[in-house]
Amino acid sequence: MSVKSRLKEVRDVIILARKPDGKEFSFSLKISIIGILLVGLIAFTIQLLMTTLLSLAG
Repeated sequence: MSVKSRLKEVRDVIILARKPDGKEFSFSLKISIIGILLVGLIAFTIQLLMTTLLSLAG
């Protein structure tokens, strides 16, 4: 792929890009927060489980 064609692709993407409206931004923010909380909850549960198992074994 040449540099010229790559620059044309980047330009086309920038032309098609748009700012999200308030509703779309709010939805994306909610989904992101739910994902972060879910990953944190899973990590906390694993840590709690491992700490409990190690304290019982030792």
